[in-house]
Amino acid sequence: MSTCVQLKHIPTGVTVKCDVYRTQAKNREFGMLLLKIKIEKIESDRIAKEQSDFEKDRRKNRRKPRALKEEILKDKKIQGEKKQMRRRPKAE
Repeated sequence: MSTCVQLKHIPTGVTVKCDVYRTQAKNREFGMLLLKIKIEKIESDRIAKEQSDFEKDRRKNRRKPRALKEEILKDKKIQGEKKQMRRRPKAE
């Protein structure tokens, strides 16, 4: 179609093709609007991902309560005892 416009945002590489209206000027306006929406969505997704990564690291590095540490150590001790029991006795 001769009124179709294709707009590209060079820094991000986002491309929009628009042929909704019968005039090229209206298609250009609508295409710019679509391009802005796409770029804003990409930016908001990037910010949300950074935020979630930050929160994940914060939760991972948070100090564990004393009771949880004791429980983990107790489980490790029990596992070590089970492993010790499974070991074959040495032939003398």
